[in-house]
Amino acid sequence: MMANHMQTGKPTHILSGTCPPLHPSCPPHKNQHGLAYISLLFMLVLITLGLGKTLDVYGQQKQRFQEKQLLWVGTQYARAIQLYYETSPGTQKRFPPSLEALLDDTRFVVTRRHLRQLYPDPLTGKANWKLIIAAEGGIQGIASISNKMPIKQENFPLRWQTFAKATRFDNWQFVYAPKQLSGLGNEKQAIPQ
Repeated sequence: MMANHMQTGKPTHILSGTCPPLHPSCPPHKNQHGLAYISLLFMLVLITLGLGKTLDVYGQQKQRFQEKQLLWVGTQYARAIQLYYETSPGTQKRFPPSLEALLDDTRFVVTRRHLRQLYPDPLTGKANWKLIIAAEGGIQGIASISNKMPIKQENFPLRWQTFAKATRFDNWQFVYAPKQLSGLGNEKQAIPQ
C-alpha cells in the first residue's frame, strides 16, 4: 500500500475508496453536488419574498402620505372656493368659473388671491381634477380622478366625515356648500410632511 502512495502522490484512503466524510483531501461525494445549488435557490426565494414584503410596506406608506396630502390640498381648494363665494360683491353670491379664478379674483378693484397656487392631485401628480359644478354654475368643489381604493377609512375631520368607508378616491369630494358654514377657513392646518 505504501508503494501505491509513493507512486501516485495520493493518500491511501483515497486510493482505497474509504474516504472519511468531509475530509479536506477527499473529493465531494456524488450526492453533495446539488446541495449548494438547492441552498442557493432557497436563499434566492427567501430574499425575493423579503423584498416583495418590503416593497408592499413602502407602497402602503407612500399611499398614506398621499392621502394626507390629498386631505390638505382638497381642504385648501374648498376653503378658497368658500372665500370666493362668500366675498362675492353685491347681493348675489357666485362660485368661481374656473380654478384659475381662485388665484386671480378680478371682481374687485384690488385683485384678491384665495389660493396660493393650483395644487396638483397628490395621487396623480397632475393638476387635472374632477370638477364638481354647482347647480347655479361655477365650481363648487373638486375631487381626485384616481379610482384607487383609499387605505384611510375613518377618523376624518368633521367636515369630511362623508369620506369614511369610501371605496375610491374620486368619492372624496371637497365641496363647499353655502349651508356648511362650519368654519372651513378657521382651522389652521400644517402642510403634511
